[in-house]
Amino acid sequence: MEYRAVGNRCAVSLNYLRLSISHETILGILEEQKFILVKADIVELARKCIGVSKFQYGAHSYDAPSLVDCASFTKWLYGQLGIWLPRRAIQQCKLGDKIEQKKLWLEILFLQLE
Repeated sequence: MEYRAVGNRCAVSLNYLRLSISHETILGILEEQKFILVKADIVELARKCIGVSKFQYGAHSYDAPSLVDCASFTKWLYGQLGIWLPRRAIQQCKLGDKIEQKKLWLEILFLQLE
């Protein structure tokens, strides 16, 4: 997994890092270094764009959320959480980890609790 900052945010999965110290200790260290923990709900963020965003084929993520296509909207949404994605959907689909469908809900619930 590759992490890149988006603006002043950078998302990190503490479980993925598999560090030998507790999450509480990690968060304490980050807080001492003036990092701020931001919790966000990507589904709620997307819902706020209903009736606001307009679709235009080939729209760029810098026009989002007012003007989007599918890939630029996805890039913009994840960018709000500090997760960098490439511009094109064909590139976006190559990122991430494959999750079996039967484990999908467990993963989603786990991620929402972090």
